Amino acid sequence: MDQTPSVEDENAALRAELTQLRAQLEAQRASTSESMDRLKLLTEIVEKGPCHVYIIDHSLGKNVFTNGDLAETLGYSRAEIDAFPEGQFLPAIFHPEDMARFGEMLAPFFTARDGDVVTNEYQIRDRSGSYRWVLDRGVVFARNPDGGPRQLLGFVYDITEAKTREADLRASKERAEDERVAMQAQIIAMQEATIRELESPLLPIAKGVVVMPLVGEINEARALQIIENLLTGIARSQASVVILDITGVRSVDDKVATVLLQAARAARLLGTRVVLTGASPDIAIILVNLAADLSGIVTLGTLQAGIAWALKPR
Repeated sequence: MDQTPSVEDENAALRAELTQLRAQLEAQRASTSESMDRLKLLTEIVEKGPCHVYIIDHSLGKNVFTNGDLAETLGYSRAEIDAFPEGQFLPAIFHPEDMARFGEMLAPFFTARDGDVVTNEYQIRDRSGSYRWVLDRGVVFARNPDGGPRQLLGFVYDITEAKTREADLRASKERAEDERVAMQAQIIAMQEATIRELESPLLPIAKGVVVMPLVGEINEARALQIIENLLTGIARSQASVVILDITGVRSVDDKVATVLLQAARAARLLGTRVVLTGASPDIAIILVNLAADLSGIVTLGTLQAGIAWALKPR
């Protein structure tokens, strides 16, 4: 029996094969269309994104992809860019300090693993001559056969405003700290002045009569402060009599006794009568040993006696 396919069978087989080819072609067209739509979407995302995207080929030393000319974004015209020798434009707009560490910025890429992000911040000069801060986040995009980086994919963000705000905030904090330190120093000075006044107060007890009661230890520094407070207080109150009461003074040395006498003499030079009350035997002995000149200084045993003397009509 003859098994040779008939013409009808051959035509049917061809039609079936053609139908299959058409289906495959339609599927390929659909896949291609989907890929083109996806590519178009990715292109729009990259073009309209908030950052500059680049792929630099390290072996060629130039960009092989960019979503826009960063230089033109900075205000440079194509003619100005083309006027630079090849490879010299980027060094020209880099801040000198950043250009000096350019190799340092690239170094991490040579040890980076796939997916590792290398972050750098640097400054580039725009057309107006102002430097703008940028944040550059890059990854190894393609490698050489030896595993070294061949192409780098980078995303560059303008962070000038953030850097300006950061600098302003830092300056504001520094000013606030300076003000705090100055205020603290002022408060300390006021406290110290108050303490000094409390240590040697000048108390008015009647018109033209003031008392300075002294207590505790009196060293040379405090003795000088006593003179200052005494003379300032006399001038302010226009006192005619000042009572120096040393009942509460535990002990003094020769230098301090001399300073107290100097305070009394200084008060006398301002026309103020001086009454010294409450001197202990030890202080009396020191004054005697000093051969102190007490002429013009009234000495009384107690504060009460001194006040009575000062208030007695003359």
